[in-house]
Amino acid sequence: MGVPFSHEIQRASEHIDATVPTVKIALWTLTFVSISLLILIGALLLAVIGLLITVNPDLERERKALVTPVLRGLLTAPRLLVGASPESAAPRREFERSEKTAPSPEKRTT
Repeated sequence: MGVPFSHEIQRASEHIDATVPTVKIALWTLTFVSISLLILIGALLLAVIGLLITVNPDLERERKALVTPVLRGLLTAPRLLVGASPESAAPRREFERSEKTAPSPEKRTT
């Protein structure tokens, strides 16, 4: 009476042994996909925060401190990969004239 039961257990263990590699591949794939999605969602979150800082005029100081250096770094990275020197790859700053230094319109006196 114990012999048929042991044969059933042996057949079940053979079936399980055959599915273990498939389960390992499925778990590895699931882990890889979840980490990839985590990185993608994090990048999208950073992009949305950067967009909000860029668009909101009240956050001018934060834009100059956070978004502008990151974008300058991203723009110089391809030049550095091509082989340009860091000095020639540095972005040229254009002088911005603020409202305080802009010449005021001449007043006409008649």
